[in-house]
Amino acid sequence: IIPYSAQDWSRSLEFLKQSEHHLSKFQADPVRLQSIYAAMIPAYYSLKNLDEGLENCNKILELCKTSGETECIADAYAGIGKIFEERKMLKDALKAYQEAEKYEVKYFGKDHPHTQATAEKILELQQYFTRKELKRSLKNSQKLDCDHQKNK
Repeated sequence: IIPYSAQDWSRSLEFLKQSEHHLSKFQADPVRLQSIYAAMIPAYYSLKNLDEGLENCNKILELCKTSGETECIADAYAGIGKIFEERKMLKDALKAYQEAEKYEVKYFGKDHPHTQATAEKILELQQYFTRKELKRSLKNSQKLDCDHQKNK
C-alpha cells in the first residue's frame, strides 16, 4: 500500500479498513484479517486513535484464539504496550511488552530488530520502576532519619 509506506496514516487506515471489510464479507482466512489488523496498529497510534488501536489489537488476539494462528500476537501485544505507555499505564505497558517479546523470540529469534527493540523497551521500563523504587526507599529512609533525630 503506497500511502502506508509514505506514512499517510489516514489514507492507509482507509485502505486497510476497506480490505478488512472485503475480507470479512467473504469470510476470509483469519490469518489475512490478523495481518490487516496488525498493519493498522501504527496508523491508529500515529493518529492518536488509541481506543480504536487498543480495540484493534484485541481483535488480533481474539482471532488468534479462534484460529489457533499466533503469528500476529507479538504485533498485538507490542501495540498494546505502546498504547498503555502513551497513556502512562506503565505497569500494563511492561506486561504487554513482555508478552510481545515471548512471541517475537519464538517467531523472529532473539537477535531480530523487532525483538531487540521490544527488549530495550522492557529494560527502559524496568529501569524506570527501579529508579522509582529507589527514590521511594531513599525518601522513606530520610523520613526515618528525621524521625530518629526528633526522638533524640
